[in-house]
Amino acid sequence: MGGADSTAPRRQQRGRERRDAIVDATLALLETEGLEAVTHRRVAEEAGVPLAATTYYFSSKEDLMQAAMTRLIEREAKIFGVIAEAVTTGGSMSVDEGVEAIIAYEHYLIREKRLSQFAEFELYLRVARTAADSDEVRLWPQAFREVAEAALSALGADNPRRDGHALVALIHGLVLHALTAPDPDVFAEEIMAPVLRSWFTQVLGPHDVVATSGD
Repeated sequence: MGGADSTAPRRQQRGRERRDAIVDATLALLETEGLEAVTHRRVAEEAGVPLAATTYYFSSKEDLMQAAMTRLIEREAKIFGVIAEAVTTGGSMSVDEGVEAIIAYEHYLIREKRLSQFAEFELYLRVARTAADSDEVRLWPQAFREVAEAALSALGADNPRRDGHALVALIHGLVLHALTAPDPDVFAEEIMAPVLRSWFTQVLGPHDVVATSGD
């Protein structure tokens, strides 16, 4: 009896690791080949697990999509949260440096993680189409809005709830336009960065956010 009980945590850990591998494989396929490449068989091959494992943890393709969406939300919201915390705790970043960090991160996504950004927007629209009431559809903008709202509140924005919503919509819109621009790097430098600096200046005041001398 005791031996059986002692193996349960190990089985649970192996199960979590296998599930994580399946989600990671789903994201890898989405980024390299797009939505249509995601099937249980292809995911199993990518993850190096038996086909039965993918159907055990995710009974449908839509389940795979929703799990991948959750992973993307957690990954990006965590990075956004680190920047916000560094500013609002008065530690390692000034407000201006925080703005520049956001711009640099979004520029990095467009330049180095372009395929993952396509996957993120494709996933969101797919899940919104097939499971409009799902937690993933609600959490994609909400996860970022909550971080933005808390940061803007700490920085003295007049209406942090409204402004947090606006900031997330602005960032997502700019990234989407950058992905479809003829030259994403030029768009990031000439449109995205000035727009974000201008927005923060308007919301927080000209004395809190100062554009860099190169603008």
